[in-house]
Amino acid sequence: MANTQGQVRFLSRSDKWIAEKPFFIFSRPDTDENPANLTNLEFQTELLEITDIRGQEDDFKLDECGFKVVHHPPALVDFTTLDHVAEYQKDVQSILTTLFDAEHVLVWDFKRRKTHRDNNVFDLNNKLEIDTTIKGTFWRSLLPVVEDQPLTLCDFRTVEPADVVACDRIRPDRSGESFYLQYNPNQRWYYLNSMTRDEALVFVTYDSAAGEQARFCPHSSFLSPEKDPSLSTRYSVETRSIVITKL
Repeated sequence: MANTQGQVRFLSRSDKWIAEKPFFIFSRPDTDENPANLTNLEFQTELLEITDIRGQEDDFKLDECGFKVVHHPPALVDFTTLDHVAEYQKDVQSILTTLFDAEHVLVWDFKRRKTHRDNNVFDLNNKLEIDTTIKGTFWRSLLPVVEDQPLTLCDFRTVEPADVVACDRIRPDRSGESFYLQYNPNQRWYYLNSMTRDEALVFVTYDSAAGEQARFCPHSSFLSPEKDPSLSTRYSVETRSIVITKL
């Protein structure tokens, strides 16, 4: 497998988190709040060695490393109505039901993302986190091939408990918790080179069952130090799902 290098933002490793829990407050659009009061998060950027799994996709399994490549053409790539979104979610539900041999799958979230060219934009999504306590995420490109900021995933087996820090995420109508990852040189990172629209990444965001299986999968987009500005900016879609399986 070939390697590339990529820049990824991690939660800063600091003794600060022993006494002070990280938080991020999502303010209402119509409020004028000082951004400094909305979060205490501090990040550091690391240059990682990231391994291409192209040609060896079957070696990476959900229950071992926390992610898997699925070959499945999308039901559709244009989402101009809510019916289109519902159709795509139904297709993902079918895939995950088969993949997990699930009793029930609820595809509860749907997001499209486009990358920002402006490095001064603070984008909460352009950092590394492990998401909320949900079972699975389904991610794919909406362009024929991913050229810009591909997704990289960390092998669960290389993450140490001390690398993970819980963060409060506070919204006007509810609050929750996500996990952020601190850098550890023992972590091993992977990506799928030239990922096509007919390929998708399924990864575990949280498994509530105790055991030796992968409980989560840290993930992030990454920037190449030799990034070509002429490449098409990434345009992707992701869903999050609650997957209920047999014990």
